[in-house]
Amino acid sequence: MRQAPRSTSGFTLLEIMVVLVIVGIVVSMATLSLGNNAARQVELEAERLRALIELAKEEALFDAQELGVAFWQSGYTFYRMDDQQWTPVEDDAELRPRTLPEGLSVSLELEGLDAELSAIDRQRERPQVFIMSSGEVTPFRAQIGSSDTYVVLKADALGNLAFVSPAT
Repeated sequence: MRQAPRSTSGFTLLEIMVVLVIVGIVVSMATLSLGNNAARQVELEAERLRALIELAKEEALFDAQELGVAFWQSGYTFYRMDDQQWTPVEDDAELRPRTLPEGLSVSLELEGLDAELSAIDRQRERPQVFIMSSGEVTPFRAQIGSSDTYVVLKADALGNLAFVSPAT
């Protein structure tokens, strides 16, 4: 007896299950990567500020000049002491004025007190944080982030920078 050829149309249950598992994995990975994007952005901006202050400390030390940082709610500007006057650093690719991405802000604490930062304050007369040619830095705590995700950068008088928990 001869069997009629079996037509194959449609998918087996195993094939459908494999596709559903693959789709589930891809969707969960996409969700995880999008969910952590805000936290990564905050960490990136905080690390950038730390690295730029370290660079400014080195420049102040090696060039024997006084530098500083002025903060406003959505960014910061580095300053240089020229002829007994603070001037914004605008001719340096690394130490140029920085604006944080939308949704992020910065708050500043000096000597245990919150510093008042205006919404737009790029042209201050002088910085709030001083970076001396001796390597000393005005002690401060800068909180960078959004309402639910933030990082705190702390500096001591010797210029040591560290990320700390908000309670420290």
